[in-house]
Amino acid sequence: MAAVALSACGSGASGSGGSGSMTNIRIGTSGATGAYGPVYVGIRDKVFQKYGLNVTVQTLTPNSVTAAVLSGNIEMAFDGPNLVSGILSNPQAKVICTTGPTVFFIYGKKGLSSINDLRGKTVAVTTPGGSLDTAVRGAITKAGMKPGIDVKVAYLQTNSASLAAVVSGSVAAAGVSPPTSVQAQQAGLVNLANITDLAPSGLTAVNTKFASSHRDAMTKFIIAFKAATQQAIASRTDSDAVLKTYVKLTDQAQLDGTWEGYKAAWTVAPYPPDQMTVILRQLASANPPAKGASTAQPSDIIDSQFF
Repeated sequence: MAAVALSACGSGASGSGGSGSMTNIRIGTSGATGAYGPVYVGIRDKVFQKYGLNVTVQTLTPNSVTAAVLSGNIEMAFDGPNLVSGILSNPQAKVICTTGPTVFFIYGKKGLSSINDLRGKTVAVTTPGGSLDTAVRGAITKAGMKPGIDVKVAYLQTNSASLAAVVSGSVAAAGVSPPTSVQAQQAGLVNLANITDLAPSGLTAVNTKFASSHRDAMTKFIIAFKAATQQAIASRTDSDAVLKTYVKLTDQAQLDGTWEGYKAAWTVAPYPPDQMTVILRQLASANPPAKGASTAQPSDIIDSQFF
């Protein structure tokens, strides 16, 4: 079968059919973190290539990764609720799976012992409306306080910047994920809470025009991604190798802590509609509310057909 040309998504994608043909898939991730270990393993160990997929990865910001998948500058995006907000305003992508929860902690300066100690203080997170912001706000609310009122929230874009702000004393605490959580522990900060269960599961979205013309490739991607995820979970050696290459880790404690933190969280599964309902509800009640969130249904955002 002849290769299917992709015009809507640029020159990065080629045909998925044909003997020996390869489909190019450009993936964008929101930062370079341990959460994307299976993607890195799939590329480094050529798991995707075994299924006829030439996958490359670009490290982007939350805002740019959403814009890129909606415009077709990349074929797939990995992030959190920011993707849903973008899809609502420009429905050119669909969420095809979850990669499991992102592992999050709140680390505070010395002298603090619980989230309740954050009253009247400031906690740093990365970007507004993201998975970390959602989890931190959920933890503050669970502790009986109001985010933005009882506890201020500062947006510092990256885990590293948030950690540096706690160390310097400009904020009292920060929401972080591995390996930054390990770095926080090494810096003598206090683990105030594991807030993983308050975070929405990670989202993987695909440009709809690409998916509609590469259905077979998308099905193969899910199969290959599952295989890469299992390999990342099973092999500390493979995980260490990709974390060194893509996340630029060199400290063994940080490598070990990242793998230990994520191996129980990594998964590939259809996105749960009930979790999407929660995300839509949160986006609808945000200030300002996300356009279309109050009337959208999970089926408007999720497409699980490739399973």
